Amino acid sequence: MDDVAGGGGVSGVDFSDEEKVVAWLEEQSVEVRCAIASRATLRVSANICRVEGEDFPRIALPVFRALLTSAAYGSGLSADLEWLQSTSVSVCAAARSAASLIDVQNASSAIPFTILSAGLAALSVGDTTAGAAADSITHSTRSVTHGKGNTTILSAATKDTEQQTFASFEFPLWQGVEVPSSIALNHQDFLDLLDQNRATWGFWHDWYLAMWEGRFTDWDLAIEVAKIPDDVWEQGAEAVASEIDKKWARQAVRSALNNLPRTDTLNAADRHGIGGNAPPEALEDVAQLASQTTLIWAGVEALEKEAYAEKPNKTRILAAIALLQSGAGACVKWLGRKMDLTIDELIKWGVPTGAAHLLLNQPKIQALIHAAIKWSGLL
Repeated sequence: MDDVAGGGGVSGVDFSDEEKVVAWLEEQSVEVRCAIASRATLRVSANICRVEGEDFPRIALPVFRALLTSAAYGSGLSADLEWLQSTSVSVCAAARSAASLIDVQNASSAIPFTILSAGLAALSVGDTTAGAAADSITHSTRSVTHGKGNTTILSAATKDTEQQTFASFEFPLWQGVEVPSSIALNHQDFLDLLDQNRATWGFWHDWYLAMWEGRFTDWDLAIEVAKIPDDVWEQGAEAVASEIDKKWARQAVRSALNNLPRTDTLNAADRHGIGGNAPPEALEDVAQLASQTTLIWAGVEALEKEAYAEKPNKTRILAAIALLQSGAGACVKWLGRKMDLTIDELIKWGVPTGAAHLLLNQPKIQALIHAAIKWSGLL
């Protein structure tokens, strides 16, 4: 086997040889290093479920933050990641501090090795060498104390290098490799522990499980979570959970906005005017309907500005919701009197094209209103 694969990952790397691992990592991008390091640590991060009492949140939160930071950079799905390089050192320091809480004399050595592995995975974001990523993989291996488990973890890391892409995280952490029994037990206990308090740990439960199974896709939200300021992280898991709820709600509004129909004729009138060149008999209330759909689009535009603002304004969000509710209410009443119409039929009757699209997409408007109400309630 070729011990050092090229950037395309066409062959495996012998992770039992640290010198060759470092040599291979030095040829890779920072994104690849982070993906490899974060995946290696995620395989063993459930070890921290053995931490008891008040120490658990003080340890779990820095570990999750470090892993999310490294994985977010490793995803390679956003160009807005330069800030991670400046924060990676502080994220790693937080993980190291968490490791210092563990009394090695009274706890399994697997726990501090796991925490340090997470911290080093984050440090590899800003490290100019491959050393941090290699050390992260080494520590994750040491977190399994028996030989078969060590070999299995090395095999899983080798399979990572055989993939055609590292950045997408679209394959399970243990793909093609049997999970060591101790890790499998900790994995389930870890999920159960997090699930007991979803108000605080729900996001982390779902993120960890999705990463384990190779199905996490919401990197926009993950990156927003990684951007939470240091002072919030320092307040603890509950404060971070509150901030995550706000970010999740804002992402829901953005998704609802993206789901709305967008064409070049979404404003009040069709490009040929009502009815085009051969107007049919116009509906008596078409003009009023057009004014109501104008209210909807005014609300959409106002809400869109706030959804992407650095500091959203709750008052303006509530005003946008009022516009949406007013316009949508009138449209729903109008539709109740004229059921089963198609876009073409609406336009033929004199309804402007943009208004016609809105009329037949009321469920999407309602979804936007509900998402915006929930978001405003968290601000």
